[in-house]
Amino acid sequence: MIEFCGEIAQVIKEELLKKARKTRGFWFLGLAGLFYVAIIPALFLKDLAFVWASLVIGILISLVAFKLILLPIPKKFLNNPWEIKIIINIEAQQIDYTQFIPKKDFHKSYPIKSVKKVIEKEYYYQLIGFGLPVSLVLEKRLLKKGTYLQLEEIFKNKIK
Repeated sequence: MIEFCGEIAQVIKEELLKKARKTRGFWFLGLAGLFYVAIIPALFLKDLAFVWASLVIGILISLVAFKLILLPIPKKFLNNPWEIKIIINIEAQQIDYTQFIPKKDFHKSYPIKSVKKVIEKEYYYQLIGFGLPVSLVLEKRLLKKGTYLQLEEIFKNKIK
């Protein structure tokens, strides 16, 4: 069993939130692109209502995307503490994740096989996979039980 427990450092939180916002922004740009591409067949069909609707929706989605990519992260997100407890149960092949939020705690379990990639940085490991939260971060200073060797053995083919 490997356990991480404590509050994620402010620097790491800022880095992860910026990365998540940019990723979402680029997804929104891709979605806006679909609306812009939909204008071309509508022009050939001479459906001006669809052209205008696609154009307006595309512009609105693009504005949201540029807001996510270019504007700074609001202080309310940066000032919220990320108090976490992550237990990697090797026998059950499960990651138990708990985030302590002021009015409510968030708890969820994920299978280890849902982790598709592990990004290793100087001070933390970030687990990436479909459905995994951005805050699923294994900050090295928060290791309470287990060793880094055990962790690297579990994710040996996924660490980058």
